[in-house]
Amino acid sequence: MLKSLLVPCLIGALLGAGLTARVAAGVQESGGSQPATAVVHIEGCVFPESALTATAPVVSVATAQAFVLTDIKVIAGDIDDEDAAGIIYTVKTTDPAPLRSLNQKRAGVTGRVTAGTPRPSFDIVSIREISGSCPPVPRVP
Repeated sequence: MLKSLLVPCLIGALLGAGLTARVAAGVQESGGSQPATAVVHIEGCVFPESALTATAPVVSVATAQAFVLTDIKVIAGDIDDEDAAGIIYTVKTTDPAPLRSLNQKRAGVTGRVTAGTPRPSFDIVSIREISGSCPPVPRVP
């Protein structure tokens, strides 16, 4: 009885590990309509989206506020550093609390870039404060 359960469990675990490795590597599964994007690591300044049109720094950030990343520097990943420098990314995350604490600060961010309108988005996997400074209001290209 134990052997009859062990073999299917091992096969399922191996297949699951292979699928996880393919997704983590950013390989597109056949039949998918959207290509998967690889994980990238960037540094940038965190601002609430409302700061893009503000003339003074946005100090108080509402809980439902959307955030953006500006002044991007690519650390690792398949993004051209020159192209990324002038782009503002909309941040997507399930927990906005770290973003509120990083308002107007430089952050190291790991995640995936996806196309979007009016700007591309950055789906955060991890974020942390790093040394460096940010302008009081974002530079809008």
